[in-house]
Amino acid sequence: HGFRSLPMLVIIILNYARALKDIKIKGIYYGAFELLGTLRDVKKMHIEDRNAPIFNLTPFVHLFNWTVAIDDFLTYGDAKDINELTNEGLTPILRATEGKDKSAQNLKNLSTKLKKMTELIQTSRGLSVIRDFDFNNLRELISYNKESILKPINPLLDKISDKIKGFNNTDIENGYAAVEWCIEHNLIQQGYTILQETMITEIVAKHFGEAEIANRDKRELVSQAINIKHMRIPEDKWNKAAESNKDVVKKIMSELDDDFIRIFDSVSQYRNDIDHAGFRDSPHKPEGLNRKLKEYYEKLKGGAKNYV
Repeated sequence: HGFRSLPMLVIIILNYARALKDIKIKGIYYGAFELLGTLRDVKKMHIEDRNAPIFNLTPFVHLFNWTVAIDDFLTYGDAKDINELTNEGLTPILRATEGKDKSAQNLKNLSTKLKKMTELIQTSRGLSVIRDFDFNNLRELISYNKESILKPINPLLDKISDKIKGFNNTDIENGYAAVEWCIEHNLIQQGYTILQETMITEIVAKHFGEAEIANRDKRELVSQAINIKHMRIPEDKWNKAAESNKDVVKKIMSELDDDFIRIFDSVSQYRNDIDHAGFRDSPHKPEGLNRKLKEYYEKLKGGAKNYV
């Protein structure tokens, strides 16, 4: 029984030490001394006959690394470790072929692009998610690598395809898909930020055109229009920007749905609570922040965002 269990125990202990002591595992080799029999039996053998097989258990460590990396991606939406392991596995191949192995190059591009996508959401790069990132190319790379030379990544490809199915090239809806990603991976602060900014983006695109979605003045004008209608601010109290663009502001307000405005205001309150680290009267509890993000997203997905 020791022969079967000891190698696994050693691997577990070494991975535990790697996490706590920051050790580097270069290799694990196990001498199956038990195969020679009991200690009494071995003592009776000639020295030259005491040859026990040695097993290389290092591949089990690599498999464990891949297990952790894939779990991090599926649970937290973080592709950093997948990218590192992919590069680690491909470097010898690319070096030997002077970078000419097409399969290895495609897989490297896939892992790099996947890491880039997850970083954009982690850092609330809503404009890049909506306008700049090439999701079609990511899908093509997934298709190219269906039978990858790195076997551990193959079962993951279908899951990646499923997780990005809501994203398309140059699409404002990507903002809402990113919010769903944040909810699924517990990126709550990013979720509130992207949700509110996507709501503003929709209105800017409708009234000024999609080419203006990054225009700071246009975005501020939309925010003012929402606030004016929500707070019922009289015209003589409007600030300079709104006052200078009364016709546009009035047109925006006339097309804003009350449910949309209420959700926008609530999202703003929760976002401010998070951004100010709860330093306010009656800060919200973590579970409430999580629950409300999902609630507001589902209301918008259910139709409230269609009334802008």
